[in-house]
Amino acid sequence: NELGKGVTSAVREAVRQGKTSFVLRSDICLRESAGKGRGWFTTTDLPAGTLLLVEKPVASCMDCEMYRYKWGNLGSADSAALTVAVSSRTHKPGVLSIIRLMHPSEAVPDKDDSEEDRDEEEQAEHEKMQADMQQAWRQSAAHPSEWDRLSSVIRLNSIGFYTNNEHVMGFKERYRACTGSGVYGLACGFNHSCRPNVARFCIGDAAFFRTNQPVPAGSELYMSYIESELHSAPKSIRSEALARDFTCSCVACEAEELTDADKGYLDVDVQFQAELKTCPSQQRIDILQGALKGKVEGVKVNVLGKDAQELRCMLAAAHEELGQLDKALRAWAQALSWAAEHLPPFDEMIVSFAVQAAIVASRSGGVVIAKRWWRIAQEIHEVAFGGGRLHFELRYKGEVESQRPGGAQGFSMGDVPVAEQAPRPWAVVAEEIGLVARAA
Repeated sequence: NELGKGVTSAVREAVRQGKTSFVLRSDICLRESAGKGRGWFTTTDLPAGTLLLVEKPVASCMDCEMYRYKWGNLGSADSAALTVAVSSRTHKPGVLSIIRLMHPSEAVPDKDDSEEDRDEEEQAEHEKMQADMQQAWRQSAAHPSEWDRLSSVIRLNSIGFYTNNEHVMGFKERYRACTGSGVYGLACGFNHSCRPNVARFCIGDAAFFRTNQPVPAGSELYMSYIESELHSAPKSIRSEALARDFTCSCVACEAEELTDADKGYLDVDVQFQAELKTCPSQQRIDILQGALKGKVEGVKVNVLGKDAQELRCMLAAAHEELGQLDKALRAWAQALSWAAEHLPPFDEMIVSFAVQAAIVASRSGGVVIAKRWWRIAQEIHEVAFGGGRLHFELRYKGEVESQRPGGAQGFSMGDVPVAEQAPRPWAVVAEEIGLVARAA
Protein backbone atom coordinates (compact mmCIF):
# COMPACT_ATOMS: atom_id res chain seq x y z
CA ASN A 1 0.00 0.00 0.00
CA GLU A 2 0.97 3.66 -0.14
CA LEU A 3 2.19 3.75 3.47
CA GLY A 4 4.52 0.82 2.89
CA LYS A 5 5.74 2.35 -0.36
CA GLY A 6 6.36 5.67 1.38
CA VAL A 7 8.52 4.15 4.11
CA THR A 8 10.43 1.96 1.66
CA SER A 9 11.12 4.78 -0.78
CA ALA A 10 12.25 7.06 2.04
CA VAL A 11 14.65 4.43 3.34
CA ARG A 12 15.95 3.76 -0.16
CA GLU A 13 16.64 7.47 -0.63
CA ALA A 14 18.59 7.46 2.64
CA VAL A 15 20.56 4.45 1.40
CA ARG A 16 21.30 6.24 -1.88
CA GLN A 17 22.66 9.13 0.15
CA GLY A 18 24.76 6.73 2.20
CA LYS A 19 22.94 7.56 5.45
CA THR A 20 21.62 4.14 6.37
CA SER A 21 21.89 0.53 5.24
CA PHE A 22 19.89 -2.65 5.40
CA VAL A 23 19.41 -6.12 3.89
CA LEU A 24 15.79 -7.24 3.52
CA ARG A 25 14.24 -10.49 2.26
CA SER A 26 12.24 -10.04 -0.93
CA ASP A 27 9.41 -12.33 0.22
CA ILE A 28 8.22 -10.19 3.14
CA CYS A 29 6.15 -7.06 2.66
CA LEU A 30 4.96 -4.08 4.69
CA ARG A 31 1.20 -3.61 4.54
CA GLU A 32 -1.87 -2.77 6.58
CA SER A 33 -2.48 -4.93 9.67
CA ALA A 34 -6.03 -4.94 11.04
CA GLY A 35 -6.20 -2.69 14.09
CA LYS A 36 -2.42 -2.25 14.23
CA GLY A 37 -1.58 0.19 11.43
CA ARG A 38 1.06 -1.43 9.26
CA GLY A 39 3.03 -4.60 9.78
CA TRP A 40 5.43 -7.03 8.12
CA PHE A 41 3.92 -10.10 6.47
CA THR A 42 5.49 -13.09 4.74
CA THR A 43 4.37 -14.10 1.27
CA THR A 44 5.99 -17.56 1.48
CA ASP A 45 6.40 -20.29 4.10
CA LEU A 46 9.40 -19.48 6.29
CA PRO A 47 11.26 -22.10 8.35
CA ALA A 48 12.59 -21.38 11.84
CA GLY A 49 15.89 -19.53 11.72
CA THR A 50 15.10 -17.50 8.58
CA LEU A 51 16.98 -14.21 8.45
CA LEU A 52 14.42 -11.52 7.60
CA LEU A 53 16.18 -8.20 8.02
CA VAL A 54 19.54 -6.74 8.96
CA GLU A 55 19.42 -3.01 9.54
CA LYS A 56 21.53 -0.14 10.81
CA PRO A 57 19.62 2.67 12.54
CA VAL A 58 18.64 5.95 10.93
CA ALA A 59 20.05 7.53 14.09
CA SER A 60 21.26 6.16 17.41
CA CYS A 61 22.63 7.08 20.82
CA MET A 62 25.06 5.00 22.86
CA ASP A 63 24.36 4.61 26.58
CA CYS A 64 27.79 6.09 27.31
CA GLU A 65 26.66 9.25 25.47
CA MET A 66 23.41 9.33 27.45
CA TYR A 67 25.24 9.19 30.78
CA ARG A 68 27.17 12.34 29.90
CA TYR A 69 23.99 14.34 30.46
CA LYS A 70 23.19 15.47 34.01
CA TRP A 71 19.83 13.72 33.61
CA GLY A 72 21.38 10.52 32.23
CA ASN A 73 20.14 8.34 35.11
CA LEU A 74 16.46 9.27 34.80
CA GLY A 75 14.10 6.53 33.70
CA SER A 76 13.25 8.28 30.43
CA ALA A 77 16.83 9.37 29.70
CA ASP A 78 17.34 6.83 26.91
CA SER A 79 14.46 8.13 24.77
CA ALA A 80 15.38 11.74 25.59
CA ALA A 81 19.02 11.25 24.58
CA LEU A 82 17.88 9.50 21.40
CA THR A 83 15.53 12.41 20.67
CA VAL A 84 18.47 14.82 20.93
CA ALA A 85 20.53 12.55 18.65
CA VAL A 86 17.79 12.21 16.02
CA SER A 87 16.91 15.91 15.98
CA SER A 88 20.56 16.78 15.41
CA ARG A 89 20.54 14.58 12.29
CA THR A 90 17.37 15.93 10.68
CA HIS A 91 19.39 18.15 8.32
CA LYS A 92 20.82 14.99 6.72
CA PRO A 93 18.97 13.70 3.62
CA GLY A 94 16.35 11.03 4.28
CA VAL A 95 16.33 11.15 8.09
CA LEU A 96 13.42 13.53 8.65
CA SER A 97 11.34 11.98 5.84
CA ILE A 98 11.64 8.53 7.47
CA ILE A 99 10.77 9.76 10.97
CA ARG A 100 7.73 11.67 9.69
CA LEU A 101 6.24 8.48 8.21
CA MET A 102 6.36 6.58 11.50
CA HIS A 103 3.60 5.95 14.04
CA PRO A 104 1.95 7.74 15.86
CA SER A 105 0.14 10.35 13.80
CA GLU A 106 -0.11 12.73 16.78
CA ALA A 107 1.73 13.35 20.05
CA VAL A 108 1.23 10.73 22.80
CA PRO A 109 1.84 11.59 26.48
CA ASP A 110 4.53 9.53 28.23
CA LYS A 111 2.76 7.24 30.74
CA ASP A 112 5.88 7.07 32.91
CA ASP A 113 6.31 10.84 33.01
CA SER A 114 4.68 11.61 36.38
CA GLU A 115 5.69 14.60 38.51
CA GLU A 116 4.33 12.94 41.64
CA ASP A 117 7.10 10.32 41.64
CA ARG A 118 10.01 12.82 41.49
CA ASP A 119 11.92 14.37 44.35
CA GLU A 120 13.34 17.88 44.11
CA GLU A 121 16.62 16.79 42.53
CA GLU A 122 14.91 14.55 39.98
CA GLN A 123 12.50 17.36 39.10
CA ALA A 124 15.41 19.70 38.38
CA GLU A 125 17.06 17.02 36.21
CA HIS A 126 13.79 16.41 34.39
CA GLU A 127 13.38 20.12 33.63
CA LYS A 128 16.94 20.23 32.31
CA MET A 129 16.22 17.18 30.13
CA GLN A 130 13.13 18.83 28.66
CA ALA A 131 15.10 22.03 28.01
CA ASP A 132 17.87 20.09 26.23
CA MET A 133 15.33 18.37 23.98
CA GLN A 134 13.65 21.65 23.13
CA GLN A 135 17.02 23.20 22.31
CA ALA A 136 17.86 20.27 20.05
CA TRP A 137 14.56 20.63 18.18
CA ARG A 138 15.12 24.38 17.75
CA GLN A 139 18.36 23.60 15.92
CA SER A 140 16.74 20.88 13.78
CA ALA A 141 15.14 20.95 10.35
CA ALA A 142 11.73 20.03 11.78
CA HIS A 143 8.93 22.58 12.07
CA PRO A 144 7.97 23.58 15.65
CA SER A 145 4.47 22.18 15.08
CA GLU A 146 6.06 18.72 14.64
CA TRP A 147 8.30 18.63 17.70
CA ASP A 148 5.90 17.00 20.17
CA ARG A 149 4.71 14.40 17.70
CA LEU A 150 8.22 13.55 16.51
CA SER A 151 9.36 13.20 20.14
CA SER A 152 6.57 10.62 20.59
CA VAL A 153 7.60 8.89 17.35
CA ILE A 154 11.17 8.50 18.58
CA ARG A 155 10.13 7.33 22.06
CA LEU A 156 7.62 4.77 20.80
CA ASN A 157 9.78 3.44 17.96
CA SER A 158 13.16 3.27 19.66
CA ILE A 159 14.81 -0.15 19.77
CA GLY A 160 17.60 -0.97 22.19
CA PHE A 161 20.73 -2.68 20.89
CA TYR A 162 22.87 -4.93 23.07
CA THR A 163 25.82 -6.99 21.86
CA ASN A 164 25.86 -10.51 23.37
CA ASN A 165 23.44 -9.43 26.09
CA GLU A 166 22.35 -13.03 26.66
CA HIS A 167 25.75 -13.79 28.21
CA VAL A 168 25.26 -14.72 31.85
CA MET A 169 28.88 -14.05 32.77
CA GLY A 170 30.97 -11.12 31.60
CA PHE A 171 28.41 -9.08 29.65
CA LYS A 172 28.97 -5.88 31.66
CA GLU A 173 32.75 -6.21 31.53
CA ARG A 174 33.05 -7.09 27.83
CA TYR A 175 30.07 -5.68 25.97
CA ARG A 176 28.27 -3.02 28.05
CA ALA A 177 30.04 -0.26 26.07
CA CYS A 178 28.26 -1.48 22.90
CA THR A 179 24.78 -0.78 24.34
CA GLY A 180 22.46 1.96 23.15
CA SER A 181 19.20 2.66 21.35
CA GLY A 182 18.24 3.68 17.83
CA VAL A 183 15.44 4.39 15.40
CA TYR A 184 15.23 1.79 12.62
CA GLY A 185 13.34 2.74 9.45
CA LEU A 186 12.19 -0.79 8.56
CA ALA A 187 12.29 -2.70 11.86
CA CYS A 188 9.75 -0.29 13.34
CA GLY A 189 7.22 -2.08 11.11
CA PHE A 190 7.27 -5.24 13.28
CA ASN A 191 4.23 -5.18 15.55
CA HIS A 192 4.33 -6.53 19.11
CA SER A 193 3.14 -9.86 20.44
CA CYS A 194 3.72 -11.64 23.74
CA ARG A 195 3.98 -14.78 21.58
CA PRO A 196 6.43 -13.50 18.94
CA ASN A 197 7.50 -15.46 15.87
CA VAL A 198 10.48 -13.15 15.29
CA ALA A 199 13.51 -12.65 17.54
CA ARG A 200 16.33 -10.16 17.22
CA PHE A 201 19.96 -9.87 18.21
CA CYS A 202 22.50 -7.12 17.68
CA ILE A 203 26.15 -6.67 16.87
CA GLY A 204 26.89 -3.09 17.79
CA ASP A 205 23.96 -1.08 16.43
CA ALA A 206 23.28 -3.51 13.57
CA ALA A 207 20.04 -5.36 14.34
CA PHE A 208 19.33 -8.87 12.98
CA PHE A 209 15.76 -10.22 12.83
CA ARG A 210 15.14 -13.99 12.48
CA THR A 211 12.12 -16.27 12.73
CA ASN A 212 12.05 -18.43 15.87
CA GLN A 213 9.50 -20.90 14.49
CA PRO A 214 8.00 -21.91 11.11
CA VAL A 215 5.76 -19.10 9.79
CA PRO A 216 3.13 -19.95 7.12
CA ALA A 217 2.70 -17.76 4.04
CA GLY A 218 0.35 -14.83 4.61
CA SER A 219 1.11 -14.60 8.34
CA GLU A 220 2.13 -11.43 10.11
CA LEU A 221 5.64 -11.31 11.58
CA TYR A 222 5.69 -10.22 15.23
CA MET A 223 8.55 -9.31 17.54
CA SER A 224 8.28 -8.63 21.27
CA TYR A 225 8.73 -5.14 22.71
CA ILE A 226 9.35 -6.57 26.20
CA GLU A 227 11.92 -8.99 27.61
CA SER A 228 11.20 -12.59 26.73
CA GLU A 229 11.48 -13.55 30.42
CA LEU A 230 8.38 -11.41 31.07
CA HIS A 231 6.17 -13.41 28.70
CA SER A 232 5.28 -15.76 31.55
CA ALA A 233 4.39 -12.88 33.90
CA PRO A 234 0.75 -11.90 34.56
CA LYS A 235 -0.92 -9.80 31.89
CA SER A 236 -0.87 -6.74 34.17
CA ILE A 237 2.93 -6.97 34.51
CA ARG A 238 3.38 -7.38 30.76
CA SER A 239 1.13 -4.40 30.09
CA GLU A 240 3.05 -2.25 32.57
CA ALA A 241 6.39 -3.24 30.98
CA LEU A 242 5.04 -2.58 27.48
CA ALA A 243 4.16 1.05 28.32
CA ARG A 244 2.96 1.87 24.80
CA ASP A 245 0.03 3.72 23.28
CA PHE A 246 -1.91 0.51 22.60
CA THR A 247 -3.26 -2.50 24.47
CA CYS A 248 -1.78 -5.80 23.37
CA SER A 249 -4.38 -8.09 21.79
CA CYS A 250 -2.15 -11.07 21.03
CA VAL A 251 -3.33 -14.64 21.60
CA ALA A 252 -1.81 -14.76 25.08
CA CYS A 253 -3.35 -11.46 26.22
CA GLU A 254 -6.78 -12.23 24.75
CA ALA A 255 -6.87 -15.52 26.68
CA GLU A 256 -5.94 -13.95 30.03
CA GLU A 257 -7.87 -11.69 32.40
CA LEU A 258 -6.26 -8.42 33.53
CA THR A 259 -5.55 -8.52 37.29
CA ASP A 260 -3.90 -6.23 39.83
CA ALA A 261 -0.14 -6.03 39.17
CA ASP A 262 0.82 -5.57 42.83
CA LYS A 263 1.14 -9.03 44.33
CA GLY A 264 4.05 -8.42 46.68
CA TYR A 265 6.66 -9.50 44.16
CA LEU A 266 10.27 -9.63 45.30
CA ASP A 267 12.25 -6.84 43.65
CA VAL A 268 15.44 -8.49 42.40
CA ASP A 269 17.00 -5.17 41.41
CA VAL A 270 20.62 -4.02 41.23
CA GLN A 271 20.65 -3.06 44.91
CA PHE A 272 19.26 -6.45 46.02
CA GLN A 273 21.89 -8.27 43.96
CA ALA A 274 24.70 -6.01 45.18
CA GLU A 275 23.76 -6.62 48.81
CA LEU A 276 23.68 -10.37 48.22
CA LYS A 277 27.15 -10.32 46.71
CA THR A 278 28.54 -8.91 49.97
CA CYS A 279 27.34 -11.99 51.86
CA PRO A 280 29.53 -15.10 52.32
CA SER A 281 28.82 -17.74 49.68
CA GLN A 282 26.93 -20.13 51.98
CA GLN A 283 24.78 -17.36 53.44
CA ARG A 284 24.02 -16.18 49.93
CA ILE A 285 22.99 -19.71 48.97
CA ASP A 286 20.62 -19.93 51.94
CA ILE A 287 19.00 -16.59 51.05
CA LEU A 288 18.66 -17.49 47.37
CA GLN A 289 17.17 -20.92 48.09
CA GLY A 290 14.70 -19.33 50.49
CA ALA A 291 13.69 -16.70 47.93
CA LEU A 292 13.14 -19.37 45.28
CA LYS A 293 10.83 -21.13 47.75
CA GLY A 294 8.95 -17.86 48.34
CA LYS A 295 10.44 -16.61 51.61
CA VAL A 296 12.88 -13.81 52.43
CA GLU A 297 13.77 -13.17 56.07
CA GLY A 298 10.71 -15.16 57.11
CA VAL A 299 8.37 -13.05 54.97
CA LYS A 300 6.37 -14.72 52.23
CA VAL A 301 7.04 -13.23 48.79
CA ASN A 302 6.05 -13.92 45.21
CA VAL A 303 8.81 -14.13 42.63
CA LEU A 304 8.32 -13.42 38.95
CA GLY A 305 9.77 -16.00 36.58
CA LYS A 306 12.20 -13.40 35.23
CA ASP A 307 13.54 -12.70 38.71
CA ALA A 308 13.60 -16.39 39.63
CA GLN A 309 15.98 -16.88 36.69
CA GLU A 310 18.26 -14.16 38.09
CA LEU A 311 18.21 -15.96 41.45
CA ARG A 312 19.07 -19.32 39.86
CA CYS A 313 22.03 -17.77 38.03
CA MET A 314 23.29 -16.27 41.30
CA LEU A 315 22.71 -19.58 43.08
CA ALA A 316 24.74 -21.47 40.49
CA ALA A 317 27.58 -18.95 40.79
CA ALA A 318 27.59 -19.21 44.59
CA HIS A 319 27.81 -23.01 44.44
CA GLU A 320 30.69 -22.73 41.97
CA GLU A 321 32.53 -20.43 44.38
CA LEU A 322 32.38 -23.21 47.00
CA GLY A 323 33.41 -25.86 44.48
CA GLN A 324 29.95 -27.48 44.66
CA LEU A 325 29.81 -28.16 40.94
CA ASP A 326 27.07 -30.81 41.07
CA LYS A 327 24.76 -28.36 42.84
CA ALA A 328 25.73 -25.59 40.44
CA LEU A 329 24.85 -27.87 37.53
CA ARG A 330 21.44 -28.57 39.08
CA ALA A 331 20.80 -24.82 39.35
CA TRP A 332 21.64 -24.34 35.65
CA ALA A 333 19.45 -27.33 34.77
CA GLN A 334 16.54 -25.75 36.67
CA ALA A 335 17.08 -22.50 34.78
CA LEU A 336 17.05 -24.43 31.50
CA SER A 337 13.87 -26.32 32.37
CA TRP A 338 12.04 -23.09 33.16
CA ALA A 339 13.39 -21.36 30.05
CA ALA A 340 12.39 -24.22 27.73
CA GLU A 341 8.85 -24.11 29.10
CA HIS A 342 8.28 -20.34 29.31
CA LEU A 343 10.53 -18.53 26.83
CA PRO A 344 9.84 -18.25 23.08
CA PRO A 345 11.16 -21.11 20.92
CA PHE A 346 14.94 -21.13 20.37
CA ASP A 347 15.39 -18.10 22.67
CA GLU A 348 18.92 -16.73 22.97
CA MET A 349 18.93 -17.08 26.78
CA ILE A 350 18.51 -20.84 26.46
CA VAL A 351 21.76 -20.95 24.49
CA SER A 352 23.59 -19.12 27.26
CA PHE A 353 22.16 -21.34 30.03
CA ALA A 354 23.10 -24.47 28.06
CA VAL A 355 26.65 -23.15 27.59
CA GLN A 356 26.94 -22.56 31.35
CA ALA A 357 25.62 -26.06 32.09
CA ALA A 358 28.14 -27.53 29.63
CA ILE A 359 31.02 -25.63 31.23
CA VAL A 360 30.12 -26.73 34.77
CA ALA A 361 29.47 -30.35 33.73
CA SER A 362 32.84 -30.41 31.95
CA ARG A 363 34.64 -29.08 35.03
CA SER A 364 33.00 -31.69 37.25
CA GLY A 365 34.02 -34.53 34.94
CA GLY A 366 30.55 -35.14 33.50
CA VAL A 367 31.74 -35.04 29.89
CA VAL A 368 28.73 -36.98 28.51
CA ILE A 369 26.23 -34.52 30.02
CA ALA A 370 28.47 -31.61 29.00
CA LYS A 371 28.49 -32.71 25.38
CA ARG A 372 24.71 -33.05 25.35
CA TRP A 373 24.29 -29.50 26.66
CA TRP A 374 26.87 -28.29 24.16
CA ARG A 375 25.01 -29.85 21.21
CA ILE A 376 21.72 -28.36 22.41
CA ALA A 377 23.37 -24.94 22.72
CA GLN A 378 24.76 -25.20 19.17
CA GLU A 379 21.43 -26.29 17.70
CA ILE A 380 19.48 -23.45 19.32
CA HIS A 381 22.24 -20.98 18.46
CA GLU A 382 21.96 -21.83 14.75
CA VAL A 383 18.25 -20.89 14.74
CA ALA A 384 18.64 -17.84 16.99
CA PHE A 385 21.82 -16.41 15.46
CA GLY A 386 22.96 -18.46 12.45
CA GLY A 387 26.54 -18.31 11.24
CA GLY A 388 27.38 -21.94 11.89
CA ARG A 389 29.95 -23.31 14.26
CA LEU A 390 32.44 -20.48 13.78
CA HIS A 391 29.95 -17.84 14.94
CA PHE A 392 28.93 -20.02 17.89
CA GLU A 393 32.51 -20.54 19.06
CA LEU A 394 33.43 -16.89 18.65
CA ARG A 395 30.31 -15.78 20.52
CA TYR A 396 31.01 -17.95 23.58
CA LYS A 397 34.80 -18.20 23.54
CA GLY A 398 35.16 -15.52 26.22
CA GLU A 399 32.61 -17.18 28.51
CA VAL A 400 34.32 -20.55 28.23
CA GLU A 401 37.88 -19.27 28.69
CA SER A 402 36.98 -17.10 31.68
CA GLN A 403 35.44 -20.05 33.53
CA ARG A 404 37.82 -22.87 32.64
CA PRO A 405 40.67 -22.60 35.15
CA GLY A 406 44.08 -23.87 34.09
CA GLY A 407 44.25 -27.64 34.08
CA ALA A 408 40.47 -28.12 34.20
CA GLN A 409 39.38 -31.48 32.85
CA GLY A 410 36.75 -31.79 30.15
CA PHE A 411 36.57 -31.04 26.46
CA SER A 412 37.40 -28.10 24.27
CA MET A 413 34.85 -26.26 22.16
CA GLY A 414 36.08 -28.09 19.09
CA ASP A 415 35.53 -31.57 20.55
CA VAL A 416 31.78 -31.68 19.85
CA PRO A 417 30.75 -32.33 16.24
CA VAL A 418 27.95 -30.25 14.77
CA ALA A 419 25.18 -32.15 13.02
CA GLU A 420 24.68 -30.87 9.48
CA GLN A 421 20.91 -31.01 9.38
CA ALA A 422 17.83 -28.80 9.50
CA PRO A 423 16.82 -27.73 13.03
CA ARG A 424 14.51 -30.10 14.83
CA PRO A 425 11.01 -28.90 15.80
CA TRP A 426 11.10 -26.84 18.99
CA ALA A 427 8.88 -29.33 20.84
CA VAL A 428 11.51 -32.03 20.26
CA VAL A 429 14.38 -29.80 21.42
CA ALA A 430 12.42 -28.67 24.50
CA GLU A 431 11.69 -32.28 25.41
CA GLU A 432 15.39 -33.14 25.22
CA ILE A 433 16.23 -30.16 27.43
CA GLY A 434 13.81 -31.54 30.03
CA LEU A 435 15.35 -35.02 29.83
CA VAL A 436 18.95 -33.79 30.16
CA ALA A 437 17.98 -31.40 32.96
CA ARG A 438 16.42 -34.25 34.95
CA ALA A 439 19.53 -36.34 34.37
CA ALA A 440 21.64 -33.53 35.84
